[in-house]
This record gives sequence, structure tokens and C-alpha cells, in this order.
Amino acid sequence: MGSIRTGVIIVCATVITVAFLPRLPSFLFLLFFSLFTLAVFFIKPARFLLLFLLPFLVGLLWGSGYGYLGLAQRLPPGLEGADVWVDGEVLGMPVLSQRSQRFELKVLAVEYQGRTLENVLKKVRVNWYQTEIKLQPGQRWRLLLRLKRPHGFANPGGFDYQGWLFQQGIGATGYVRKHENNRLIRASGYQQLLAQGRHLLYQRLSARLDGQENKGLMLALLMGERRDVGRDQWQLLSRTGTNHLFVISGLHVGFVALCAYLLFFNFSRLLLIGPPRFAAQQVGVVAALLASFGYAAVAGFSLPTQRALIMLVVMLAGRLVRRRVNVWHSYFMALLLVLLWDPLAAQSVGFWLSFGAVGSLLYAFGLRTDSRGFWWRWLRPQYVVFIAFLPVLLFFFQQASLISPLVNVVAIPVVGFFMVPLCLLMVLLEITLWITGFIAIETLAVWLSVLTSATLERLLSFLQSMAMVPFSQWYHNVSLASLLCACGGVLLWLAPRGLPARWLGSLCFLPLLLNSQSGPQIGRAQITVLDVGQGLSVHVRTHQHNLIYDVGARYGDRFDMASSVVLPYLRKQGVISLDRVIVSHGDNDHAGALPVLLADMPVKEVISGASKKPGYSADARACKDGLSWQWDKVEFQLMQVGPQGWTNENNRSCVLRVSTDNLSVLIPGDIEASAERALISQYGENLKSDVLLAAHHGSLTSSSTEFIDQVSPRWAIVSSGYRNRFGHPHEQVVERFQVRAINVINTAEQGAIRVTAGREKKGLLVSSHRQQSRRYWF
Repeated sequence: MGSIRTGVIIVCATVITVAFLPRLPSFLFLLFFSLFTLAVFFIKPARFLLLFLLPFLVGLLWGSGYGYLGLAQRLPPGLEGADVWVDGEVLGMPVLSQRSQRFELKVLAVEYQGRTLENVLKKVRVNWYQTEIKLQPGQRWRLLLRLKRPHGFANPGGFDYQGWLFQQGIGATGYVRKHENNRLIRASGYQQLLAQGRHLLYQRLSARLDGQENKGLMLALLMGERRDVGRDQWQLLSRTGTNHLFVISGLHVGFVALCAYLLFFNFSRLLLIGPPRFAAQQVGVVAALLASFGYAAVAGFSLPTQRALIMLVVMLAGRLVRRRVNVWHSYFMALLLVLLWDPLAAQSVGFWLSFGAVGSLLYAFGLRTDSRGFWWRWLRPQYVVFIAFLPVLLFFFQQASLISPLVNVVAIPVVGFFMVPLCLLMVLLEITLWITGFIAIETLAVWLSVLTSATLERLLSFLQSMAMVPFSQWYHNVSLASLLCACGGVLLWLAPRGLPARWLGSLCFLPLLLNSQSGPQIGRAQITVLDVGQGLSVHVRTHQHNLIYDVGARYGDRFDMASSVVLPYLRKQGVISLDRVIVSHGDNDHAGALPVLLADMPVKEVISGASKKPGYSADARACKDGLSWQWDKVEFQLMQVGPQGWTNENNRSCVLRVSTDNLSVLIPGDIEASAERALISQYGENLKSDVLLAAHHGSLTSSSTEFIDQVSPRWAIVSSGYRNRFGHPHEQVVERFQVRAINVINTAEQGAIRVTAGREKKGLLVSSHRQQSRRYWF
């Protein structure tokens, strides 16, 4: 068994490693290594190496094969931006907003310029900017689509949307074009009964909960749908370390399995239900598995529930066949099956948290029993999970709730043993009411929803009071080395009593106190142009100061660049407050996310060149031409030419120049050619800079030849959206830079771009996130 476990661990480690490779192994390498392993088999003295080579080869081939298959299912580059006719079937539940519907489409046929293309796409994710026609799961449509290859923002600390699309098997994204021949081919069939049932159940439950203040959280518990959870509610859960309770995952599936097991185990023992050969334990196991599958089905078999089901089946398999199985064998077998089912599972933080929680509890408790009382046995798991997860949460999220062990002691039983069963009962009653229409069931369903809502309100009130505790949240960034050192400390700290030198585990936590992202040296500056799509946000960092220039756009109440890009990036850099925020002007793509940034991070001062909201604020200081200051021997200067004379908001942009003894950067916002000429007239030679951010995202109305010649940069950085509808940067603007031997780099292609001064005078170091954190699906 030891050799089998070793092989399983090697397969798992290899699949995980492949998931993080910048490039997949070549076919030639895979062939060579396969032949090498085969050759070792025929060399008797070396056969012991097969214990390591075979599982390594299996993991390598499985992970690489999955990657190559996924890459082959992406949209061909030649079809990007083209209009193609697609026959497809609506997958899952469409997400409806005020002005559009987002849905996934299983591609059945693709037609381009009158030709049918075979095996081009398997699945696409598209938006339809209309809400009159409500899509249903299983419907078959013929639609004119404009598609592009999977792409997402690429920033340190940010969510890898492109990797998520790859993991979901989505080969293209896009939108439905208006056309008279867009039509429904066939109504919902029987192929997606589960999705259709979930969609109708969601509509019924949503209608029943209308008017409830906590409707979003209840739907999250009932069906795993978080689309209606408010941003403030989610922040409260994060601050108290309880957000895992409102995402249907292994914890919830485990609770359902436990409740079903105990119920049917005791019921069968009392009434002797079932054939004699079925022991009460087996009846309980079967009930637990069926209940878990049912709950996972209501949640749409999301990836977390799939992982939980695999773990549950493996863990309970021994009990079902009446065999005693080593718990660690079950653990590693579940890990293997999860990675074989989804080789990119390791890209998800939830994967590490799920297996980390189970692994830490198994390690801390093992098969040992404790004679101490109930409260010790209940409190110690919270302590174990907190100690094990503290370095992990700081590494992945740069924050951790210090009150989570105390809060979860109350919240876990309330949610797990009370609210989850109530929610399941609500779902069963709603389904029964849907089928039968009995009025008595309607009354009971209403009473249950009121009871669940009241319980949730009391719980949230408790969480709000706990969130007010001083120092309840720790914002900190740790390096990979500190994480590994702390993990070693966890192993020592949670080891069985009697192990010598357990106290050394405390010392291993000391590196967590170090900030892994200190600022540059005095007299140096670090400028990072974030990838915020068709917008702008720049972070300027000196030795002890931080400035944000523009904050990107806000698209409604549920998505903005501050919470999705800027704040995660700042926390990844270890920045917990900002000395100054400069808003160039009032357009949404530059200032839209300002309120979100101000609400979530302390800011000492805001300077704005805007004449309208959201960039304009009564608390903001107006941009003043010629204003300058110095931080850590780094010079900052603002320029704004005649703001009262401009009717165009773009030309009101507050221009910023940052300079050191060996680096200068000019950030002109969205100014156009007329404002550029005014700047040349007023500042002349003082505009010269090593790096220029192309004004107005590389628009043809900006970056005039006179302005480029006056600034005379060595690098031009463009902040624009991937295949944006404006065509930025314009090819003529790019050509203006290139003919002058100016390097051009675009956030749409390279992700976040960082500029630092080299050791030599006038030396520049320009790097990009996609280059430094490359994944093979990039």
C-alpha cells in the first residue's frame, strides 16, 4: 500500500505542476519520456525507478493531454471579430440583468460566409443585449454572433478569468448581433431536464422570497446562486470569515450527508427497514450519498460540489462495502480522482482550502479520540482550521479574519444544522407544491421561508456586532517562502503531543510578520499601469508613499474595476492605505470606480480634474496647474491647461509627470491634440520623459506627432481593452511611435505593465504580468 500511495502522490503532484506551467511540454518531449520509461522497464537493475517514472508519466500525459485538448477547442484567430452563424443549445441558467442576458451555448454548428465549419467550437459564452425574449435552458437557437478568443484582465492579485474560461471548456466569448434571422429552432427538450428544473425552481423561490431583505443570501444557501448577494453583505461575511458558509461547497454537502446518515441510520435500526443483509450503517451511507447528490443537483453540480461528492464517495465507500479503509488512503484517492476529473482544479483557491481543511483535521486528530468534553471537541477543530488557514489566506487574499474561530463556533452549527436543513425542506416543499398545488403546502412553505429569514437576520446581526470588534481583520501580504515556512510551523504545532521541539512551530510563523512587498529605494519610483480594459488606472509607488492615478470604470452595482482589479492588486502589494488619488477627469472609464475605492481603502487626499461625477466630489481638491510635491526624493508635477476653457471633458484631464534622477513618466489622461499643443506651448522641454502613456488609449485624436516629438519617450504604454469597439490603439498612432523607434506595449496584450529604473542611469526595466506569470492558456 505504501508504494501505491507514493504513486498516487506523484501523479497528483505532476498534474498540479502541469497546471502551473508557462508552456505545455512539447509532443517530442512527451514521446521521448514515454520511450525512456519503456526502456527502463527492460533494464532489470533499473526497474525500481518505475515506481517514480510511471506515475510521473501518467500525470504528465494526463495534464498535458487535457491542456492540448482545451487549446484545440478555442476559436481560430481568423474568426475573431467576424460575424458567424451558430446553431446551439442554451446550457444552464441564463443570468438576466437590466439590459442583457448572459448565457452559455453548446455549439452544434458554425457557418461562416456560407460555409459550414466542422469541429471549430464546443462551447461559447455570450451576451444578448435584450430582455424581451427570456431564454430557457435546453432551447436551441440560430444566432448571429460576433466572437473573440477567451481573454481576461491580467493583474497581480487579480482573478484569472481567462483561466476560468479555459477550465470551463469555453472556447470563445462574444455577443449576439441584431439580425432578423435570429430565431428559436426548438423549444426546450429533454437533454437538460436538470437545468430546466433548476431554472424553474429558481424562479419560484425568487418570487417567493421577493421583498425579503436577505433574499440573495437565502438563494445562495438554497441553490448556490450568488448573483443576488449584495456587495455589503459579502464584505461582512469576508470580515467575519463566514463567507464559506454561504457558498454551497463541501461543508454543506457534508452537513446534508451527515443529517441523512443519522436520520436513516437510526430509523432503520428502529424499524428494521430493508432486506436483512443491509445493515443500518449501509442504509445510512446510501441515504447520505443520495441526499448529497440531490443537494449537489439543486446547486447545479458546480465544481466545488463535484469535488465534495468525489471526496464523500471515496470516504464512504469503505463503510458501504463493510471494509475498514485507512483514512489517508481515502484522502489521497479522493485527491487523485478530483485531479483526474479536473486537471486544472489546483488553479482554484477553493481546491486548496477544501483539501487543506480536511487534511489539517485528519493530521491534527487522526484516529485519536479525546476524553475531554464536548466543548473542547467542538472548539479545537475551529482552532486547527484557523491555524492551518491563516498563512494560506494571507498568501491568496492578503487578508484574514482574526475573529473567525469564535464566529464560526456559533455560525457553523446555526447554518449547518438548522438553516441548511430548513433550506432543503423549503426546496422539497416548493417542488411538491409545484407538482400538487396543495394550499396546505403553500402555507407551510411561507412559514418556513419566514423562519429561515428570521434566523438569518439574527445571524447577520451577530456577525455585524462581531465585525465591529477592533483589529478583527488583518490585512497583510506574505511571500511564498513565508507561506512554506509557516506551513512547516503548522505541521509542528498540530503534531501529536510528545513530539519533541513542537515549540519550534511558533518560530516558523515569525516570517508572516514580514511584508514581502516593500517599496523601492529612496529616490526610486515604481509605476504600474493596471489592466482595467478600456480605461485607465496607474499605481505610483515610492519608498513610503502610494498614489493611484484614475481608478477604472464601474459597470452597474455588481462589477467595477476597483473591487475586481485595483483593490486586489494593492493588497497583493501590501498597500493598506493611499496617500493620494488623482482622478484625471469625470468619464466613467477613468473615475467610475472611485466611490468603491474610497469606501474600501483609506485615502488621505483626492485630487480631481473632473467637472462631473463620478470623478467630481465636494471633498476632492481641484487639480491645479503647476502643483508639485516631493515624496522620498521623487518629484511629482500636475499640469492642466486652461480647464475652464475646454468644453470637452477629455481636455480637462489632470496630467501627471513623475520623475527621478534616472526615470521620468508622463501620464496625460485623455487629452486630445488641442490640449497637447497647449501643453507644448506652456511646458516645452519640461515634457520630455522616458515613458509616455498614450493619451486617450491610443485614439487617433491624440498622440499628435508634435506631442510625441516634444516628449521624446523611449517607451509608449497603451491602456486599452482587448478588441475594443473603438479600435484603440489606432494603427496610425502605433505607426507614429514605431517610426520613431519608440517601443509600444499594450495592457490588452500584456496585462499589467510595470516600469522601474534600472541600476544604470537612464536604464529602464519594463515588465508585464502576462510575461512574469505566464500560463499555457495565455
